[in-house]
Amino acid sequence: KSLESDIAGYRIYYTTYTTFNSTTAAGVIYYPGSPVNKPDISSFTVTGLIPDVTYRFAIVPVNTSEESFTTNLTVIGPLTPIKNLVDTTQQEAVVKTADATSPEIKITIPKDTNNGAYFSIIKVIEPDGDIPGHSKISIINRANDTVETNDNISAGSVETLSATQYEFLCDRTVEEYVTLTISYPSTIVEPEESGLRIYHLNETNEKWELAGKDDVQNIDKTRNTITVRVNRLSIFRILERNSVKNNLREVKVYPNPFNSSNVLHTKVKFMNLTAQAKIRIYTLTGVLVKDLDVVATDLGNKEWDLTNANGEDIASGLYVFVATNDKGEKFIDKLGIIR
Repeated sequence: KSLESDIAGYRIYYTTYTTFNSTTAAGVIYYPGSPVNKPDISSFTVTGLIPDVTYRFAIVPVNTSEESFTTNLTVIGPLTPIKNLVDTTQQEAVVKTADATSPEIKITIPKDTNNGAYFSIIKVIEPDGDIPGHSKISIINRANDTVETNDNISAGSVETLSATQYEFLCDRTVEEYVTLTISYPSTIVEPEESGLRIYHLNETNEKWELAGKDDVQNIDKTRNTITVRVNRLSIFRILERNSVKNNLREVKVYPNPFNSSNVLHTKVKFMNLTAQAKIRIYTLTGVLVKDLDVVATDLGNKEWDLTNANGEDIASGLYVFVATNDKGEKFIDKLGIIR
C-alpha cells in the first residue's frame, strides 16, 4: 500500500469485460491521458469512449517515475459514457450519471435553454485506500455532522441515505431552471418516505439547505426518485425532513390500520406533532390504554409499540387517540389494529 506523500499521479485503465483482475489482462486498455503528474486530483475525464457501452475502470497510483505502487486493483464500475454536450434547439435534453447502476440520477434541461453547455454528474465518494475521494469531502462531512444539531432534519438519514450524494456541474452559469432527479433506496418506506427531500450543500456555512421550494419537490414512490427545479448547481443529496409543527391540525398516524402480518412495521408512528404534546389512546368504550409524552427530542414524531400501560400487547380492534398540547389544542382520530 502506498503512502499518500509518495503519490505523484495516477494511471487509468479500463475494459468492457466484467472481470478486471489485472492491468495486463486481455481487453484492458491504458488511457494515455492519465493524470500521472497530478497527485491532488479528485476527478478526471476520460475521452474517446463509446456512448452506451459499459466500462470498468481501475486507478493505480504511481511515483515520479510512473511506476505503480501496487498491483491490487480497486475497480470502479460498471460505468456508461454519456453525451453531456446538450442540444436543446429542438427539445429538452437529459444528462444522466455515468454510473450504470444508477440510471435515475439525471439533469433535465428545458428546450431552448443552456444550448451548447456541458453538464455532468459526479458521485460523491469517500477516500478508499489509494483512491482519492471527492475534492470537497471534508466540507460535505462537516455538513453531515451539523445535521445532529438541525431540528429540521432527521440525523439518522445522514447514514441511511449516504449513497444519494452527487455533485451536479455545468461549464457555465445555468440559464433558467433545470430539473434534478435523485433516486433513493427502495428499502425506505412510509412514513419516512414521505419526509424525504433533496438538499443542497451551502459551502459557506457548511450546512445542508432545502433545495428549491418545498412545494416543487416531487416524490415518485414507484420509481423511488425525487425531483426538484433549481437555477444553481452544486452538491445535492437526499435527507429526511423532520415533521415538527406549530399546531396539531395535521396530525397523522402510520400505518393505519396497523396489520401485524406486514413485517415492515412493528410499531405505529404519530407524525406532524408539536414539539411538546401528549397522546392518549383509548378503547371505543373510553378505557385509557396508553399515555405517550411527546418531547422536543422526538422532533414531531412519536412511536407506539402497541402495548398498554402494563407493557402487554393490545388486542385487535378500533381505538381512539387524542393528541393535545400546552396551547390547549386537541386532535382526535381513530386507529385500527389487526393482529
